[in-house]
Amino acid sequence: MMKPEKGSRCILEPIPLDLKKLTRSPAKSRPVPMRVQDLVFLYPKPKIRRFLLRCQAIAFVITLGGGGGGGLVSRSRVTSPYYRPMTVGLSINGFMYYAASVPNQTAETPPTHVFVCFDVRNERILSFITTPKEVLVWKVHTSLIEYKGKLAVVVPTNCLRSGSSFDRFDLWILEDVTKHEWSRQSFQLPLSLPFAFRRSQRMISQGTNKAGEIIFSPTSLPGRAQPFYVFYFNPDTKNTRRVRIHGVADTEEFWSRHGLTGMCCVSFSPQHDDSIAFL
Repeated sequence: MMKPEKGSRCILEPIPLDLKKLTRSPAKSRPVPMRVQDLVFLYPKPKIRRFLLRCQAIAFVITLGGGGGGGLVSRSRVTSPYYRPMTVGLSINGFMYYAASVPNQTAETPPTHVFVCFDVRNERILSFITTPKEVLVWKVHTSLIEYKGKLAVVVPTNCLRSGSSFDRFDLWILEDVTKHEWSRQSFQLPLSLPFAFRRSQRMISQGTNKAGEIIFSPTSLPGRAQPFYVFYFNPDTKNTRRVRIHGVADTEEFWSRHGLTGMCCVSFSPQHDDSIAFL
C-alpha cells in the first residue's frame, strides 16, 4: 500500500456509493456492466479513498473524499484488452495484482489465465503476466499473498481428488514481473487442513508475518461459540504452530451481543497493526 504524507492520519470507514452514477459512461450515459466484487480498494490518503472498478475491457479509478463530504473527487478511465477478473486484488508496493481470464480468438480454445499488474500511481495496467496453469488451478478460490515483498500464490495440491482437505501445498512466487518468471516450492504440513468449497469448511492463506511464516486461517467462523484457530507455517524450519485467537466469537455472549446467526464469513488481516502504523 502506498503511504500518505508523514504525520497524516486516515480512518477507514464505510462510504455510501451510488454505483449507478459511478459506473455511468460519460459518452453514452449508460451504466457499465459490473459486479460488486469488481470494486477493489487501492490505497488510502488523508481523507481520500481510491478504488479500481474493473469492468470488462474498461476500468475506472475512482477517488473519493475531500471537501468534508466524502463525495466523488475524480474518475479516470483505463482501457485494456478484454479480460474477466477472477480473484480479488492484492496491493504490493504500489501495484495491484489480481488473476484474470483472457479469451482467445476462437471459441473452441479455452481462455488464458494471467495476472493483471495495475500501476496505482500512474493509474494504468502495466502488464498481463503469463502464469503457469498450475498457479490458478483453483480459479476464484486462489489465495494471493505477499511473500518477501513479492506476489505469491498458495496452491493446495493433494486435495484435487477429494476436495475436502490438504496437507501439502505449492508456493508459487513471481520472481520477475518483467520477465514473467515464477518459482515453485513444495511443502508438507504435519496435519491436514480443511479445503472444501463450502466456506464453513475451508482454510486458506491470507498472508505472512514478519517472521516469514505463512498464515492459514478459516474463511468463516467455525461454529457458534466454538474456538477460533489460526495456523502458522514456517517455510524454513517446516514447523507449524496452532494459535487460538481468544475473543473471536468463541462465547455465547459474543454471538448474542453482536446479533450473529448462521454462517459468518471472516477476513484475516496479517500484521494489521504494523500495516497501519504510519497512518
